[in-house]
Amino acid sequence: TATAQASYRYFDIAYEQTSGDALIVYEDLGATANGTLMYYTWNGATLTGPTTLTYSGLTGYAASNARFVKLISNPKTGSDQILLVFSDALGEAYAYVWNGSAFTIGKQITTTNNLSTTAPVNVIAGAWEGTSGDAIVVFGDANATPGISYSTSATGTGAFTADAQAFTTGFGQAYYVSAAGDPASDYAGVIALTATGPNRIARVWTGSAWEAASPAPPAALVARASSQVDVAWQRNGGKAVFAW
Repeated sequence: TATAQASYRYFDIAYEQTSGDALIVYEDLGATANGTLMYYTWNGATLTGPTTLTYSGLTGYAASNARFVKLISNPKTGSDQILLVFSDALGEAYAYVWNGSAFTIGKQITTTNNLSTTAPVNVIAGAWEGTSGDAIVVFGDANATPGISYSTSATGTGAFTADAQAFTTGFGQAYYVSAAGDPASDYAGVIALTATGPNRIARVWTGSAWEAASPAPPAALVARASSQVDVAWQRNGGKAVFAW
């Protein structure tokens, strides 16, 4: 399948929590028009697809191709939901939720705040709240005072909220963003690498608000790489690990 440049992430794969089926989503520049992604499903025996996901009809869409694609499985017991987040060459970000059989509640997330313009466009991430089952999407924004913006969906079935800035970075636009949800609570951790400095900035989402204190205070890094920061939660929950 044709893609344009090796510096972008055009595809991802994730597994449904209950069924164990796999979902593969990708941008196919050689076969599809602007405003579409392609996907396959795999049930352990049969690979079904490709099927086209058309997002050109979403409000705010302008013709472009996806450059970064990310899938995040809902860890909640009994769920087959998978959160899809992706960004395009025009600096717009989109989100859908796969419900086990189809993509739902699609929305252009960057309706209020535009995506960070720094390369390599890996500035969007997502997570699931472990208790409520709400989905959260975060992205580096290009506001006059740059920061991290976010949008949420109740239980992954309610419409995504209008995006709003969660916090400012203090060091220019984000260059890379990572997010992870606590499987045992509604907390989620976010860490970003900034283009200026470079520097790191981290925050914790409580399920209803962003904590003011940073679990990893801003500090200059020796050099800048696209994935120089990350966050994860222990499998049983309760503790996040921020790395840089």
